[in-house]
Amino acid sequence: MSDLYSKLESEGFLEYGAVIPEETMHSLIGVSIPAVASKKVFDALQLQILDAVATVRNALLDEGKYLAQDRGAYRIYLPSENAKQVKSYLKHGDAKYKRAQRLHKSTPTQPGDAPSNTIVRIISKRDAIKEALAHHGRMQ
Repeated sequence: MSDLYSKLESEGFLEYGAVIPEETMHSLIGVSIPAVASKKVFDALQLQILDAVATVRNALLDEGKYLAQDRGAYRIYLPSENAKQVKSYLKHGDAKYKRAQRLHKSTPTQPGDAPSNTIVRIISKRDAIKEALAHHGRMQ
């Protein structure tokens, strides 16, 4: 586990419904946002924060928890709220497969190119996402 995860756990911030003020998160990560700095400094700090939060978020997924950021704070979703994040993940995946299909369909081929099964794989994955969305809808 990451250092941030351990700190959040020791402070009791990894329970369902826990709210972590943004300033607390920054302090636990070890960053201080200056009042004035160059864009390069702000970007570097944001990347450091995003990296630390993403590491914790990924670890929490295996525990059935989602770390959300909302209005200057972070919060661990309640189990009943996880469904909306699952749906969001599935919808974003479906949109990416639609874009992949468009790109593949629009890519010019050269005479003599071997036929590709890429489109079959794209459609198969899209169908799996649609099935998961339908199943998820029945579970609610």
